[in-house]
Amino acid sequence: MSSTFFGQPRALANLFGVELWERFSFYGMQGILLIYLYYSAADGGLGIDQDTATSIVGAYGGAVYLSTILGAWVADRLLGSERVLFLSAVLVMLGHIALALLPGLAGVGVGLVLIAVGSGGVKANATSLVGSLYDEHDERRDAGFSLFYLGINLGALAGPLLTGLLQTNAGFHWGFGLAAVGMAIGLVQYTLARKRMPAAGREVPNPLPARGRPIAAVAFAAAAAIVVLAAVTGLLSADRLSNVVVALSVIAAVAYFVVILSSRRITGVERLRVVAFIPMFLASAAFWSLYQQQFTVVT
Repeated sequence: MSSTFFGQPRALANLFGVELWERFSFYGMQGILLIYLYYSAADGGLGIDQDTATSIVGAYGGAVYLSTILGAWVADRLLGSERVLFLSAVLVMLGHIALALLPGLAGVGVGLVLIAVGSGGVKANATSLVGSLYDEHDERRDAGFSLFYLGINLGALAGPLLTGLLQTNAGFHWGFGLAAVGMAIGLVQYTLARKRMPAAGREVPNPLPARGRPIAAVAFAAAAAIVVLAAVTGLLSADRLSNVVVALSVIAAVAYFVVILSSRRITGVERLRVVAFIPMFLASAAFWSLYQQQFTVVT
């Protein structure tokens, strides 16, 4: 048996597989989510107003990218990339199961929150783990990332085709169920080969001091309580969700760059490189904003 994966480290095959199936489930579910929300009950949907349904889907898409900050922070300060990737994949699978089995808005609420948080963790850490497979001067690195992104694109192609086909012939919950099965396959495959992951992925790069952990726990609990309270009181209504996520995204992006550029731990050269990256960051944000329209306006 070959000790490499197309000339790459064998651990790349594991990351290739889990990301393929995660993208299969992610895009497969998004392909039918909006129409599930606004189709009438007679057609198997929830009958939500189209503008409100679009706001929910848009907010969910933005929340996935916001959650990458949380996933990266937990990996850097608490658990390490490999553990966060595994736990995030479990959350994604549970979210798809909730969409498939829980009826009505309860399934939508629970499912989308779990998938958004889990997908953010997967996005933030799968790519990081791919990078950890190579040393700084390994000439295979670029080809390895290209192969990894091939897995992403294969999953993104097959997911919507198959979940859409199943939704058309059997119903929405069967489509969501297929997304759950896909993520389960990826999770089982990843679990069986976790031992191949590099030791660096299990290291916590910048451990949070013990005295800081209760503060972090309180901060997370307070943030969750604020969101719940806003939803209960109507301040965070479904038709406003996308606007709220846009505002939070802008605040998070600005804060991110302020924290980096004001840090005393980076050199002058590194600071210049961060500044040079900002135009690329803005262009990327514009691209992904347009890209996400395929699950809202285009649908």
